[in-house]
Amino acid sequence: MADLWPDDFGKSDVTPPRTILREQAEALSKKTRGLLEGLVTTISHPPHSFAQTFFLSVPDLDNYTYRLLVVVHPLQFYPLEVQAEVLGKTFPCAAEKDLKDALREIFNANETKRIIAALLAQVKEVESV
Repeated sequence: MADLWPDDFGKSDVTPPRTILREQAEALSKKTRGLLEGLVTTISHPPHSFAQTFFLSVPDLDNYTYRLLVVVHPLQFYPLEVQAEVLGKTFPCAAEKDLKDALREIFNANETKRIIAALLAQVKEVESV
């Protein structure tokens, strides 16, 4: 049987949203010295989309998780939508820059900082017992 596939499938010049979220998950873990971790899960979202969910995870609190946001995107990544449950707000994003701007706004929001501060306080309480 002849192989009818091309020798090269090409490369995307766009960073996948999942990669951006995983990088931010690592940054959170470093910033909190592992007390909090970012966790990114992926599910298919019919008909031809994906949903990337970003959780705050707390290993020392029996792996407690808090769903911070969901990114729903098509196979080709953009345009996409960030559903920031923590803010009760949705961010439409036409390009990678828009996604990074939306994430920056969500991560720096007072409500997000309050949630992280509360989780860190509980971890420190567990550590002192």
